[in-house]
Amino acid sequence: MAQTALITGAMPKDVNYRTTSGAAILISGTSTLHDWTMKSSEGTSTGSFTVDADQKVVRINSLSFSVRGESILSEHTLMNNKTYEALKTKKYPNITFTTSGVIIVPANGNTFTTKSKGKLTIAGFSKDVEVNASCQFNQADRSVTCTGKQKIKMSEYGVTPPSVMFNTIKTGDDITVDFNVKLNRQ
Repeated sequence: MAQTALITGAMPKDVNYRTTSGAAILISGTSTLHDWTMKSSEGTSTGSFTVDADQKVVRINSLSFSVRGESILSEHTLMNNKTYEALKTKKYPNITFTTSGVIIVPANGNTFTTKSKGKLTIAGFSKDVEVNASCQFNQADRSVTCTGKQKIKMSEYGVTPPSVMFNTIKTGDDITVDFNVKLNRQ
């Protein structure tokens, strides 16, 4: 009977995780005038992970991320307003990503990488994408921190790159989204 208890105690179990402080994203791109960045620290994420006896993540069962479009800010009010108009934030207030499958590749110690397939929705348009991340299991508080970078073409989501001054200053179609998400065990 003691042997059964040891085996049962070592069984992987599902654990819910979520952000308790905002996930950070940094969006960068180009324009005919200069390079630009916008950022938000209001992203939210939830997930269900399977952890082993050592409390390390061995499978990601579900994962979703959302950021309110109007929480993404630059240093310029005009750019913010043009961005929100392009993202159609009045009708579609959030940008979301929901996984349909995740592959975990263990690395060294408490680190691993993920390859997540899922739907990215921007301005009401959804597209299947693969998002890769480098993650670390933080032993002290059992949290998981993931960072990554995703290149996106705005036009693939029906977003017309913002412009001002009668199109004399235009943003480029290509943007890069850097993210840093810390998920805490529930």
